[in-house]
Amino acid sequence: MFQFLFKYPISIFSKGHFVLLGSWPKWVLYLLIIAAGAAFAFLIRSRLSGAASQIKNWHAGVIWVLEFALAALVLVLLWQPAITVAELKPQENIIAVVVDDSRSMAITDEGTPREPMHIHVRGAGREAKLWLRSGLPEAYNSGFEVRELQRIRELIEIHREQIRAAWDEHFD
Repeated sequence: MFQFLFKYPISIFSKGHFVLLGSWPKWVLYLLIIAAGAAFAFLIRSRLSGAASQIKNWHAGVIWVLEFALAALVLVLLWQPAITVAELKPQENIIAVVVDDSRSMAITDEGTPREPMHIHVRGAGREAKLWLRSGLPEAYNSGFEVRELQRIRELIEIHREQIRAAWDEHFD
């Protein structure tokens, strides 16, 4: 029933933190709630002066609680309540490093390859081209996250000599 009413299971709400997204500060909300309670108490007290004392106190208390609760609820809703949940989603970490040895890479311009030394990385529908010179940004990236690109650069540094040897062998 909880999930039907609030869209998410109760476990999500228990992990989250209640926040107010409204642009006004919280103290204004608290001040307005207290002011509404005081205003309702004053109105009820002034309108029920002619009733019997037993009925007046009991009815006035119930009416005040209901009006106060409704005003507080409306004010809180105006401050746009939300629940924030910070949770990491498990992901499949697949990194594939491919040395491009296609014939198009063998086309030379004045005895050198047309492009500086680079590698192509493909995996899980994502692709990137990274230069082997350190400090240069990737030539292009389609789908890899920043942390994945950092891990790829670490692997390039670890295997830099093997990649350089394969590149030289291909173009010599």
